[in-house]
Amino acid sequence: MSLLEMHGVVKHFHRGKEDVIALAGVDLSVAAGELVAVIGPSGSGKSTLLHLAGGLDVPDEGKVQVNGRDLAQLSVGERAEVRRREVGFVFQFFHLLPTLSVAENVELPLLLDRRKDRRQRIATLLERVGMSHRADHLPGELSGGEMQRAAIARALVADPALLLADEPTGNLDSATGASVLNLLTEVVTESGTALVMVTHDEVATQRATRVLRLRDGRLDDFTPALETPAH
Repeated sequence: MSLLEMHGVVKHFHRGKEDVIALAGVDLSVAAGELVAVIGPSGSGKSTLLHLAGGLDVPDEGKVQVNGRDLAQLSVGERAEVRRREVGFVFQFFHLLPTLSVAENVELPLLLDRRKDRRQRIATLLERVGMSHRADHLPGELSGGEMQRAAIARALVADPALLLADEPTGNLDSATGASVLNLLTEVVTESGTALVMVTHDEVATQRATRVLRLRDGRLDDFTPALETPAH
């Protein structure tokens, strides 16, 4: 069974008196070990898609299931539990708490769950993402690439089945972005985590097992146009 299932998902927003349809009947199925890239113009609903997939919001119509559970049928607390234990989020702007060290930021989801194996899990993950030497540093003391690696460690700390990444290389230079993509790809390959990544980065789409385009509120397979041969 797929880890993420979205069926006929519709989401409206109100902008003044205007009714904006962000998603107009989206269907998506993502299995373990898949890296799915979603592309599309700004404002096309890509972030909305991720928010619904991770239970940060619920659809106006349709169904979103993670590990077979309909997120809209869960309470607010139950959806928060799903996000803590089964879904990891990686954001373009990192969303690290500025007053907490790298290790404390990574620890936070486990602290909320009162996990007793926190220290060992944090140490293992920080070594995995190459951040052991920065464990006691505050986010303001880190480079952009280091902040994103810390954010990835936090997203992975509960060993989620589903990882959702919103422009994970958007604030990074090309070399640092490639390093972050390598890390995300390794995570998918080694752990079987399903990754859905919203991106404008052409290099990122080349790492994906599938590339989908969100346009006019609907998803479809993206096939790059063939280059015209030079004469």
